[in-house]
Amino acid sequence: EFRSPITAIKIELYLLSREKDSQKQAARIHQIEKRAVELIELVDDLKAMATVDYAEHTAVEIIDLNAVTRTAYQIALGQSSHSSQLIRLKTHSGDLQLLANRDELLRAFIEVISNAIRYTPPTGSIVINTASQEGRHTVTVTDDGQGMDEATLASAFMRFQRGDAAHTTRGLGLGLPMTKRIIERNNGNISIISKPHEGTTIIMTFPQLENQDIFSANLNDRLSSSLLG
Repeated sequence: EFRSPITAIKIELYLLSREKDSQKQAARIHQIEKRAVELIELVDDLKAMATVDYAEHTAVEIIDLNAVTRTAYQIALGQSSHSSQLIRLKTHSGDLQLLANRDELLRAFIEVISNAIRYTPPTGSIVINTASQEGRHTVTVTDDGQGMDEATLASAFMRFQRGDAAHTTRGLGLGLPMTKRIIERNNGNISIISKPHEGTTIIMTFPQLENQDIFSANLNDRLSSSLLG
């Protein structure tokens, strides 16, 4: 994955050195910039995976699961090039509060939604739901895309495994493994339901915020404030 953009940059630089036409020079510079961005994204993925692997503690706060899901939806939607896809968000009417690291969950939700967009045809549909029942809050992302066979499903959370054997999509295969690690670090669970050509549903569940959690969070805030002040 690193070799491909590096090789492309080297080729573009060589051709750029021989190019006399200013417009073609600009086009080659643009291609070099794109490949550089790919490299940065790959490094960011590795850095993020290392962070969730080796960080001893997760800084948590009381967050609104609806708000985090909505932000992830808006960011993923803005990044999508498939404007014809129908991507719907349905949030639970009540407050869905929990103790978690907001930035980590936001990254995980963006990854799941972006994955659904990536593997769903431009004319397909994606539905994101939040719900709450039986002491658990749930975020569900369902698409009608290509789905997964049993082998792909079994290795979905394995690092450096890719959903497309031909490697036609970019990345190191760290998206879902990193998402799983983040969800578990925040006291949640993640599961996948999928069949070939029938789409995929990813379910992320978290415990509801209890009164003692609110007390603990407030106590930690007061202790932190007193230490800083």
